[in-house]
Amino acid sequence: MEKTAVLAQLKEYLETEVLRDTAIELTDETPLLEWGILTSLMTAQLVGHIRESYGLYVPAEKVVGAHFRNLDSITDLVLELDGDPHARI
Repeated sequence: MEKTAVLAQLKEYLETEVLRDTAIELTDETPLLEWGILTSLMTAQLVGHIRESYGLYVPAEKVVGAHFRNLDSITDLVLELDGDPHARI
């Protein structure tokens, strides 16, 4: 998996499914939790999206603020899980 491709796909998902028609422009470092963009419900939906799109299981211990603070950290989580054979579903 290539980081730029994963980042672009996650950005598109957040823009279309979470932000929808708001004027917020996402960057790699936009503070998603701090700005209230990712709520607990939206985070759960994003975890489901990661499972469906990448075939990766996100364990509960990985669903923490450090992994979901911005697009860059979410992308790093996806890449980390991609390298873990136990995360494959």
